Amino acid sequence: MSVFFSNHIIAMCCLFFLVTYRAYAAPALENNASGSEIVSEQTREIRVTNGEMINPQQYPFLTAVLSGRKALVQIDSVDANGVFFAGAEPLPFSGQISECGLALEPCVGTTSMVCSIVVDFSPANMPTISPAQQLENCRLGGGVGAIFRTGTAGGSFDLQGIRPSIPAVYLSDFESTQKLLNALMQSLDVNVNITPSVPDVILCGGTYLGGQWVLTAAHCVTDDFGGSLRTIEPSELLVNVAAHSLAGEKEFAQRVVEIVTNNYHTNGAWGVNDYALLRLAELPQRGESVPLISSDELTSLAAAAAPALVLGWGSTEVRDPLEPIGFASTRVSNFPLIATLALHTVESCRTLWHEFFGLNSLDAIGLSINQSHVCASNVEFQRDTCQGDSGGPLLVSSEGKLKLAGITNFGLGCGSTNSVPGVYASVPSFSQWIENVTGLTPTDNRDRLGTPVSTANQAPTIQFGGSGMFQPSAVATIFALAVFRRRRRR
Repeated sequence: MSVFFSNHIIAMCCLFFLVTYRAYAAPALENNASGSEIVSEQTREIRVTNGEMINPQQYPFLTAVLSGRKALVQIDSVDANGVFFAGAEPLPFSGQISECGLALEPCVGTTSMVCSIVVDFSPANMPTISPAQQLENCRLGGGVGAIFRTGTAGGSFDLQGIRPSIPAVYLSDFESTQKLLNALMQSLDVNVNITPSVPDVILCGGTYLGGQWVLTAAHCVTDDFGGSLRTIEPSELLVNVAAHSLAGEKEFAQRVVEIVTNNYHTNGAWGVNDYALLRLAELPQRGESVPLISSDELTSLAAAAAPALVLGWGSTEVRDPLEPIGFASTRVSNFPLIATLALHTVESCRTLWHEFFGLNSLDAIGLSINQSHVCASNVEFQRDTCQGDSGGPLLVSSEGKLKLAGITNFGLGCGSTNSVPGVYASVPSFSQWIENVTGLTPTDNRDRLGTPVSTANQAPTIQFGGSGMFQPSAVATIFALAVFRRRRRR
């Protein structure tokens, strides 16, 4: 009783810091006092813990969902890192730089030029206007685009819900800011060229369903924008179907043209309808779909505590559920990892969550675990999903093949022995919605052109011990449990 009471007090006081989604949005990068890059604690999401490397040919449906906002900023001949503002099309732009300082008034002499704008976040020198107004002053002066930088360490960039009037990026690390300042100090004639680029850090996982459709988590495609929850613009995402190396396969990344959700978060409870479909601009260059499991099959497997697989590029270190998110690991894998978990029934999962928080119901904390979910864990070997794994697949073996049973949603900690099962959206609970939206009925394996594939995805033996790829290993911590709040795309 004393243990549960203690957990209850901690959880109620620190709930928003403990329960987290397992997505890994585009980094909210800040500069600390030493000038090194740090990640805002609001941006942390989930990845796999204590997992092992996979054979990519066995999982041709595994998909990486990436931020589409990364920008390559070329300052004369020097490369720097930038991020396009949220809500805007990531369009290339270029020109000679015009220094506009704080841009408190319309910038003078910036016709057909790129404005360099400083946002000073020191307490004694806060800007008197918002970045959105600064950007508008660049446009009024004739500017064709803008580069934002901080005047001091720290701070974040937010256009407060206003869509940019002209293309704009912000420099995402201290080193990039220094490169711009050095160039401006050496010459008044500095040219920049800004182009979209493909990141090599995961945002979320996903599963290829066939045609031009990918399934992921809804919290991977929503964000707080101007103080309200919004579905992000499709242009803010990239998708890499059948991905393996994030750094080495960037040529396969594709744009998204449509995002479809289903009343996500409308009742204010966490984890409700946390799934989304992404329609790609064209057929992927590679990949095969995976069949969806039926409700009866999943119910039977969960009752038997059957083994299941989780896959992803997410965080790879064990994290205790009582550890503040701000101290969570940001270590991710460039290659997808795999781990074996055991399924839980919804009833047993909910009981374990109730006991952890010392509650008879999770309604009081705005958390929902119901028949639209499936749960899984592997406490003995500390295997789990974690930040960066959101939206990725939970797979089971049925009828001699792998089938999609769930998608990674949220959890407490990452692979800790002092934790509860991770929570996944149950695919059978919304498979009819998938068919209604996509026209697909994923009951077998098909290639990207829709041709049945008879030999793909033959299910490997899923086991908890013994030899082979699922043997406990120190190779890497794969799917740590989802930290509840998705990383903001800043």
